[in-house]
Amino acid sequence: VGYRTYPTADVPGQVEDLERAAATLYKERKFLFHERRREKCGICLMGHSSGAHISLLMLVDRMKRQMNPSNHRIDDFHFTSYVGLSGP
Repeated sequence: VGYRTYPTADVPGQVEDLERAAATLYKERKFLFHERRREKCGICLMGHSSGAHISLLMLVDRMKRQMNPSNHRIDDFHFTSYVGLSGP
């Protein structure tokens, strides 16, 4: 997934780009996010270099929302794993 880079967007804008892409994936391919039989299916969030940084920030934002029920969105979904390459 591509995201806007500086100076077109700041870091929060880049995180929002990833959120929008993830929401589109969830909307278009919802079945990938659900368990099937005994196997857990899901989406692995992966990023390289600055993409690893931005995707990790997106996960942190999501965790903050989950910890505060008033900020939790009904359309939030979960990634099953995260891989950061050459990043944090």
